[in-house]
Amino acid sequence: MRRTLILLLIPIVFPHTGIAQTNPAADSLYLAGDYAGAALAYETVARQHPDSGRAWYRLGNSLYQTKRYDAAIAALQKATATIQPASYAHYLLAQVYADAGRPDEAVAEIRRTAE
Repeated sequence: MRRTLILLLIPIVFPHTGIAQTNPAADSLYLAGDYAGAALAYETVARQHPDSGRAWYRLGNSLYQTKRYDAAIAALQKATATIQPASYAHYLLAQVYADAGRPDEAVAEIRRTAE
């Protein structure tokens, strides 16, 4: 619950994340915790707006929540390249690497959060 609350506050704290390139239906699914549905919706948004860091981040988190780690890693790597500031995308990517059993890559991403 606490992690979900933190994730929901990120767009408020970091407003420059490509908010204009999202979709109300995708956002509703995400906020309702329907991560499988949100992943499908954000895949479309991310393809239509490849420069939308928020879409890639939410796609990555949705995939992570459904334990699709490899796909989450790919989406979050795109998020770190398109979102500013990228530190929290690196942090989530570190969590995915850790849960996927890739500790060396998790540590590397944690280090990037300080850059």
